[in-house]
Parts: sequence; structure tokens; C-alpha cells
Amino acid sequence: MDYRLPTPIGDLKVLEVFEYIDGPKVFSCENPEGQVFVTNWIDTTPQSDTWFYVPVSKKRLNQIRTGFISLRECIVNAEEGYVWEVITPAKGTGAVLVKKRLVQTIIEDELPDIDSYVELPDKEIDDLSLLPAKTEIIRSARLARRDVLDLSLNTNSSHEHEIDAYVLGSALLYTQDMVNFIPFQNKATGRYKLGKERSERSKLKAVGFYAASFGVRLESEAQTDLFGDTVLSGALETFMNLLDSTKDIKELKQKINNLNLKVIQIYYEFLKLLDNENVELIAEWASPNEKHMVSRLNKENISTAIRAINEEVRIEEHQITVKGELVGINVKRNKFNLITENDEHIYGLIAESLRNTKFTVPLQVEANIRERTEANLLTGKETVTYMLIGINAL
Repeated sequence: MDYRLPTPIGDLKVLEVFEYIDGPKVFSCENPEGQVFVTNWIDTTPQSDTWFYVPVSKKRLNQIRTGFISLRECIVNAEEGYVWEVITPAKGTGAVLVKKRLVQTIIEDELPDIDSYVELPDKEIDDLSLLPAKTEIIRSARLARRDVLDLSLNTNSSHEHEIDAYVLGSALLYTQDMVNFIPFQNKATGRYKLGKERSERSKLKAVGFYAASFGVRLESEAQTDLFGDTVLSGALETFMNLLDSTKDIKELKQKINNLNLKVIQIYYEFLKLLDNENVELIAEWASPNEKHMVSRLNKENISTAIRAINEEVRIEEHQITVKGELVGINVKRNKFNLITENDEHIYGLIAESLRNTKFTVPLQVEANIRERTEANLLTGKETVTYMLIGINAL
């Protein structure tokens, strides 16, 4: 199917139709000069149809075809900063109008939905690629009886299907480490020791590569149990939920508050790797019992999340009761000093309710104390403060 539009677009050859409803509605095309366009049908009236012809590079076209960039992003983040608005007569007779539109002039009603991604059947993405097309993930997980995780890494390099070995290796290590430590109990501090048995059960195996821009497929080493899950299904689902929450800072903070510090630190380093190397990420997971999730992280998501996690502090408060010797009181500054039966030195503020109480020191006491711990999620550095809220002489 070839056709001609007025200059500066000109003669066009349709490359691929992505959506067909009573004719092509979303498709790619190319003019004799080699300029490729992604064409979106926008609106129709009894008199005319309106289309956006978005000039794209071949790399951008591949990102759209593989689901890394949505049709909406293709327009609002057009590489040239503009699109061609084309108005064609509905009955095929009359003038065709072509107008340049800066992306900032495009209104919401003219844009595709947020989740408007191209969905192609399984086939080779690029005939020139040395990497095969990505096979359907849910079917693969079911047949293999293993969890399947696909990681697609998109870089800004000139080689669409190449990636630095350091970036790929680091991304795989961070992913494996997060899966290893996600099952550990949520706690603000403490050492996390990965035993040999847990390490063996948590293994992910790299089983292949695919074009998208650079994709790697991982599978759980363990197969399904009687319930259709593997020992990694829960951890991988948590991993995917963490990725997905990264696009919403409020949700991200809720997620990381339910994770142990080790996982948060690893995830932070993973995000920094993506940010420093200018890499965007698509992760897709399927379990043998057909659970399925897809999450995309672009540059803005990644940099915003890094700032949010870097500022996050976890606060824990609880009340303790200790016996010991009250050895110091500063009435003017409302401070106390106490040495416990275990020779622990506790000092802090006196609660307002006790500030008119007369104290005689030294004094053997049973003290009710509010302990407050603030832990930086990244450094693990703790600040512990105490407040004396009740006291009884012994």
C-alpha cells in the first residue's frame, strides 16, 4: 500500500500496520528520503479524518514495536519536538491539509490512552538483528513449570542490540540479590546472612537473549510445587511490585517500608546503575500458574525514585521498662541519666508529665522509657533517642 501526501511528507510506503479497524488506524510508513513516521488516527467527523504523523528514528520505531515506548509517549516526547497533523477528507475527495504541530500545543483529547502500547505477534523484531524475537512468556512459564523473568534494557547507544557487559552483569547481579534477600524478615538493622540452602533455592538461570533493545530471559532453577508455584514465585512477585511502585513515589515508600534494609539498599544501587548508564528497563514476569506482570521504568521514574529513597528515614518507636539506678537529673534542660542493671547507660529527655516531679539521686528505680529509632534506609545509620515517661522508686 503506497500513497502520497503533500510536501513536506510526500510519497509514503506503509511498513507495518499495528491496528486495523475498517482500514489502517495505527501504522508505520517511510518516504523516499528514508524518513520513517509512526501514524496515529486521532479523530473523525462526517467531513474529515485527523492523523498525527510522528517522525521517528529507526531506533525509536523499534522501541515502539517492542512495547518499550507507548504510542502516547511517541507523540508527547516526539524526537523532533513536533508532529505533522494531517487532515484527510472523509470521502476521499478534496484537499489534504498538512500542518506542523509543536508537541506542547497538543491537548489531552488528541492523545492516545496512557496504556496504548503496540502488541505484535511473536516474530522477529528486526530482520537484521542477531537476536531472536521474544517468545510469549506465559506459555513458556507454564510449559517449563518455572518462573520466567524477562529484562529488557534500553540504552542510548548507537547499537540497538548491544549493551556494555558491565551494565548487563551488574543488572543481573542486583536482580539475583534482590530475589535472594526479599524473603528475609523486615527489620531496620542487623546482618543478613544468605545460607547455602537458601542461595541454591533462589537461583535464577539465564536461558537466552532476545531483541528488545537488549533482552535477557531468566528462569527459576526450581520447578513448581503442588500448588503450581515455585519457591521463587513470591519473591519475584514482590520484585515486580517494587518495580511497578517506582512510578508512584507515595506507593514506593509504602512498598519499601515492608521490605528489609538489605533489599532497599540493593534496589537503590540498581536504580543508580540504570540512572548513571542512561538505561531504561522493561521487566516482565510470569509464573507457572499464569500470574503475569509487566513494569516499565523510564529515566524520569528512575531519577525521581533515587531522590525519594535517598531521603527516606525509617522511624520505629516502642516502650521499654528497665530497672537500674537514676544517677543524674538536669531540671533546667529536662534531661535524665540512668544506668541499668546490665550496666547500659541510657540518657535522654524527661516527658512533660514528669517535669514537675522531684527527684533524689542516686535512686534505684523502675523506669518506663519510650525508645525512638531513626534509621537511614541506605546507610543503615541509626539515631536512638530516649524519653522518660514513668518512674517508680524501688
